[in-house]
Amino acid sequence: MTEWSFSAVASAGCPPLARMLTAIAAEFGPVDADGIDGWLDDGARRLFGLMELDGYEQVQRLAGVLDGELGLRALDEGAPAELLFDRVLERRRGHPGVLSVVGCELARRAGAPSGVYSSPSRWFIGVRTGDALTLLDAHRGFAWPDSPVRVREHCAHEVAFCVLGGLRRRFAREGAAAEARRAGRLSLALPIDERLHQLVRAELSALD
Repeated sequence: MTEWSFSAVASAGCPPLARMLTAIAAEFGPVDADGIDGWLDDGARRLFGLMELDGYEQVQRLAGVLDGELGLRALDEGAPAELLFDRVLERRRGHPGVLSVVGCELARRAGAPSGVYSSPSRWFIGVRTGDALTLLDAHRGFAWPDSPVRVREHCAHEVAFCVLGGLRRRFAREGAAAEARRAGRLSLALPIDERLHQLVRAELSALD
């Protein structure tokens, strides 16, 4: 289980997205990391033959598995469970950013170059074929955008920072100060811009 610990994962370059979010979830309760890995492998097997398709067909297939076969749905009501990876997979409901990680991980395990992307207001799964990038909107039942949208790709550390920030604020709203502080301390362990660390320290001071 050591290789799944947050400190080990956060300090080992930029890890796979699923491993990063599994390590975060394990900081807030018991997690079956091997079970999560098996769930993702099983989902990826549903995408057998994905690389034989062109880019548009690949995202159609991915959307069909995520939405139709696995029944994943976006949920953003402000509960911490919506950001905890194991809870999202168990309930098949979660924050669109976490659902983007699920879709990206399934595509990656099926052999398709993929990543997590965002615009200022939405989260996307991006699948690359050559120089082309095709997006699935995790907010809208894994549909592709109707119009062009400007997005940026996120590494695992950036996604982790967003997830931990969401957890910090949600736990604080629920009065779970210890869990909010833990999320803040984990954020400070990520190798990201020091200006972001300063914002986290300010929030932690407010909690104290």
